[in-house]
Amino acid sequence: MKIEKPWGSYEVLIEKEDYVVKKLTLHPAKQFSLQKHEHRDEEWVVLEGEGLLTLGPDADSASQSFLSERSRAMVPQGFVHRLLNISTNKNLEVLETWWGGHGKTLSEEDIIRYADDYGRED
Repeated sequence: MKIEKPWGSYEVLIEKEDYVVKKLTLHPAKQFSLQKHEHRDEEWVVLEGEGLLTLGPDADSASQSFLSERSRAMVPQGFVHRLLNISTNKNLEVLETWWGGHGKTLSEEDIIRYADDYGRED
């Protein structure tokens, strides 16, 4: 089932106790929140398009890196991160895997937002 978001959409492909696999679609020039998660690591693989990853142990020390098709990125648990679709006319398609477990349930609720283009800051 596709879930619509202000930045695009996502679809859960596999949901298990210790991992979740989703396909993210970011519309042109859109980004999701600057955020972190307390109970999961994330792994991203760019399927189509190009993006700008912001990643760091906190918002003040985050750096940016370019991601293109077939690029991979690891987002460690507790790290601040954000992904921006840098294209103005093509969607950014990303395969996202959540790695968790350790007695904690993997959930969409595991999110702390620091900045958000859509007014959803915590």
